[in-house]
Amino acid sequence: MPRLPSELVTGRIFWAKLSLAAVALAASAVEFITMAQLFPYVCVYTISLALQTVAAAVAVWLHYKEQHHNRIASTPLLLFWLVIVFVSLTRLRTALSVVYINDFSTLVVPISLLTLAALANLILECQSKPRELFKQADSSTGEGEFGKLEDSDDDYCTSGSSEERANVFSRYTYTWVGSLLRKGYRKQLQLEDMWKLTGQYRPDVVNARFQRNWKKELESGKPSLFRATVRTYWKIWALAAMHEVLRVATSLLRPVVLSRLIEFATSYGSDKSSPIEHGYFYAVALFLVSCEQNVAYRLRWTHAQRVKTLVRTSYMTAIYQKTLKLSNDARQKYDIGSTVTHMSIDTENVASFFEEGSQDMWTDPLHIILSLCMLYQLMGWSALVGVAVMLACIPVMSRIGESIGICSNLLMEYRDKRMGIMSEVLAGIRVIKMYAWESSFIQRINDVRINLELN
Repeated sequence: MPRLPSELVTGRIFWAKLSLAAVALAASAVEFITMAQLFPYVCVYTISLALQTVAAAVAVWLHYKEQHHNRIASTPLLLFWLVIVFVSLTRLRTALSVVYINDFSTLVVPISLLTLAALANLILECQSKPRELFKQADSSTGEGEFGKLEDSDDDYCTSGSSEERANVFSRYTYTWVGSLLRKGYRKQLQLEDMWKLTGQYRPDVVNARFQRNWKKELESGKPSLFRATVRTYWKIWALAAMHEVLRVATSLLRPVVLSRLIEFATSYGSDKSSPIEHGYFYAVALFLVSCEQNVAYRLRWTHAQRVKTLVRTSYMTAIYQKTLKLSNDARQKYDIGSTVTHMSIDTENVASFFEEGSQDMWTDPLHIILSLCMLYQLMGWSALVGVAVMLACIPVMSRIGESIGICSNLLMEYRDKRMGIMSEVLAGIRVIKMYAWESSFIQRINDVRINLELN
């Protein structure tokens, strides 16, 4: 990755982050040494502190490297400092609860210092880097100030989108869209206000990636369009699948947490009531689970829509390029109507499969099995009545699906026939008007449209 200009990245914020990381390293080392003196023998707590000190040393080096080579906030550093903050707060609470023991009172200062340094570093790392690092590519040459727009996931010329400057937290919560929403609130959005496509979503780049994998399939002797598509877009599909798993897990975890909260509320005040901390924990957990379910669903939908758009763009471009290379004999066999149908309807259906169908094929059975397990634990054998009804409906639903498939195929054939007639009309419109054949062709189009398609 190219090195960023030093005059743009080595400012006061950079030196502050580096200094705070060094303070965190020193505090972690002091905590480790103090704990090693208190417990000379090897224990899990001492080993964890040793690993934490090594990780803090790596973080100091990573701060310097990421600042000079990465235009956005470092995801490993953000997650590392976030984890350090929560872990340090837990250890600080433990140290304060046993502060009456003289041996543990010496741990309060280094843990507090580590917590404050990690929190400050987390806040500073979330700050965006100078906008001068995000120069838009020239529309004619495709080049930016810091590099050329190539077939890459991380190009140094940008589209001006806030998503390219967003860190992992902003991407996860969609706060990077806020600038566009605020602009739309103040005035009516125009085309100039919208961001350009990033390099990895440009049609020429998308088509180049897909054609590269399609050529490999052609060379293998047994080409498969499905394998070429999976090889091209499996990463973004996997992201959508990961968020779908999170959505399913949180949707099943939510009623469990709610039931625990209800049990706590009903038993509170009795002799067997749980501590009040448990109630607070269940309430916060219910809120966090609901938020995570909503966020996971939105992220899954976003990635699925991107997969759909990329697949549709690849197929439409490939069909268009293939149409330009057809011979005269092939043009007689594949008329314009069938080509338009392939580019509009067939590509939409296949792209919709990669968007929804490919995810539902494995997540729906998983969701059903886990739900039945939970119902069985709650209701016993009575929950299997619903399973019996569901299994009884499978043959009926299969028959209905087959009928819908047959009707869809017939509809596609009739639509291709109508589009072929329309192509003939448009191609010979002068002759048709000269000999007054309008009524004949209108009759042919209406016969296909009314008697075949609509029936």
